[in-house]
Formats: sequence, C-alpha cells, structure tokens
Amino acid sequence: MRRQQALARADSVLNGQGGPPSCDVERWFAVGDPQTSFDRFAALLEHHGLLGDGGWLRPDVGLVSMGDHFDYGSADPLEVVGREGQRILGWLAAHPRAQVRLLLGNHDAARVIEFGACSDARFDAMRAEVRGLAPAQEAAFALRHEIASAGLVRRDYAPWNEAQRAQVQRLLLDGRYELAVQAEHEGRALLLSHAGVTVRELSMLGLAMDAGAERVCRALAAHLTNCVARVAEGWDRAEALPLALGPLHVSPVPGREAGGLLAHRPANPSRPGAQDRPWEWDPERPRRFPVERLPTHFDQAVGHTGRSTIERELAPWSAAVAPDPGPLHTLHFGDGVPLVERGIAPPRAGQARLLFLDPSLSKLADPTAAELMPIDVVAERPA
Repeated sequence: MRRQQALARADSVLNGQGGPPSCDVERWFAVGDPQTSFDRFAALLEHHGLLGDGGWLRPDVGLVSMGDHFDYGSADPLEVVGREGQRILGWLAAHPRAQVRLLLGNHDAARVIEFGACSDARFDAMRAEVRGLAPAQEAAFALRHEIASAGLVRRDYAPWNEAQRAQVQRLLLDGRYELAVQAEHEGRALLLSHAGVTVRELSMLGLAMDAGAERVCRALAAHLTNCVARVAEGWDRAEALPLALGPLHVSPVPGREAGGLLAHRPANPSRPGAQDRPWEWDPERPRRFPVERLPTHFDQAVGHTGRSTIERELAPWSAAVAPDPGPLHTLHFGDGVPLVERGIAPPRAGQARLLFLDPSLSKLADPTAAELMPIDVVAERPA
C-alpha cells in the first residue's frame, strides 16, 4: 500500500536516508495546514490519488503546503505529536522544490521566534510548572518566562523541542520555506500564503495598493531572505538566536501574542462579541482585521482559518459554512456585502475571493473527508 510506503519513507528521511525523486509536474494541489499524524496525512494524499511508488508523491503531482506542520490536539504523548510534525515536514521537504512548496505558518515560525532562544531543559521546566498553575498566576508566569501567555506552553506549542527548531532553521537557511507563492486559478491571479496579505503589509513593503500578486510575492521573498540572513551565521554555529520577521509579523511580548502576517485573520468587527478583546484589532500587531483591508485586485488562498473560526469571525456572512470540518470555503468581498460560500466557489463579477484551505485535519474522524484545492499554474519561486 502506498500509504505504508510513505510512512516508511518519512522515517528514512528523518534518519538521513534517501535522496529526492525526479519529477515532471503536470498538476498542482494545495493542502491546508497539515497538523495531524503522518499516517492521517498520508491517508488523505492516498485518497486523492497523489501518492506514487516508493513512498513519494506521484512524479506528475505538485503540492503547496499552506503552513503549520506542527501541533495538533491528540491524546498521544507530546513527544509523539512533536515527532509527527517533523515526519510530515521532513517528508515534504525531501521532495524537489519544483514539486513541493512550503509556506511558513505561525506554528512553524514559533519554533524559531517565540522559542528561538529556548532549550529543551527550560521548556520542560515550563511545562512542569504550568500544569499546576492557577489562572491568577498565569500573567506572572508569562512575564517571568518572557513569553506571551501560559497557553503557549500548556496548549498551542506544547510539543516544541530543539530538534524541531533545528529542522525549521535548516529549511529556512536552505530557502525551502516561503511567505507566499504566486499562482493562477480559473484564469485569475492567486496569491497563496499562510494567513493572507492586507493593505497593511503592502504599505510596509513599499508597494502600491494595486500591486499585483507577482510583485507582492517577490517583495515577501526578499523580506524573508533578509530576515534569515541576519541570523544565518549564528544558526550555522548552532547558536539559539530567535528569528525576527518584523514589522510584517510582530514577535510576541509578555501578555501579547504574535500579530500581523502569519497570525491575523479576517473578521467582521460588527459581529456580536467582536470587540470583547479590542487588542486583537491593534493595527500595530493585528490578530483580526476587517475584510475591507484585503486587496481587491487579486485572489488569495490561505490556511490558518478553519471552519469553526470562519463561522464565528465572519458572522452573519458565514451562514452557509459546512456543518463539519473537511470542506473548503470561499469569501467573496469587494462590491457589496461580503459572503462566505462552501467550496472553492467561482469568481463573482466585481469581487475578489479569499479561499480558505484549512480543512481542520486534526478535528476530522476520517482524514479522507478533507478537501484539497487544485491549482492551474504555480510560478517558480522568485530568485
């Protein structure tokens, strides 16, 4: 079975064995945040006919991974959950860059940003301490350990370890991670990124508000290259230096989680409860942004935002979301009232689209229920 071959291949990759296969890509797909076990991820790919012989993708298939390869809810021990993320990421990265494109997600970036200067011993100590923490003690805990919140250690990034950080560092140094991928879908320009690009990022990149997807992709590639270059020598010496992606993505501080490029989500500021946490709308480090902040001259596709978040954050425009995880969704915006539809909906006259590609894999009883998005054209990474 090809799924079992992929499992064996993933383990051999982590053990430093096996070289990248050749490919002649004819068709591309985008897969939402692969935060699950490798077995479930392989089951999804096998179900859609994307696995070939030898435990690799079919040589005619290309894949864009939308970011967030680590951390998922499970009853498995943390060391198992952490290793599953390494298996998925390592297996994907072992394919040629002409076949697999890796977007940087906030959970990937946390390995080298939030905990870029941490050690296994220190993180283990924080995990032990946070288990007995009362809610009233959490703010002091975050301040003492110089992290955004106790929840990052207890829940969000609980499986973190130094091996994961080293893996992410190496892929950044090798240029395998990207902030955006330029593509086409149904004859329209499409920009794929983990959490989306708003006019805030266009302004920070020095781009005109009507800049096309190609220029945005090039500017983001240059930004990431420059940020990695600042820590490259230290990382090569195995120094624990945190990466900084500001001002596009703002690193966390005690009491305030990361915001901006890799962490924000579109939301309706007028929905009930939207203003209960006003700091999430801080323009300096946004975790939520109004739909009106999205560029309207090209379509975008993102991970990061699953079905339940779409339903909550984009109410009442999201009445048509699927009742369960798995299906993808489309947000139409521009002229008229925003509207969320189930599936990858065709373009509407006078409107742009934001395609939500996170099927919430970890919440699916059957991973083969997750949908993938076919892409017409994927451009090469900017030089």
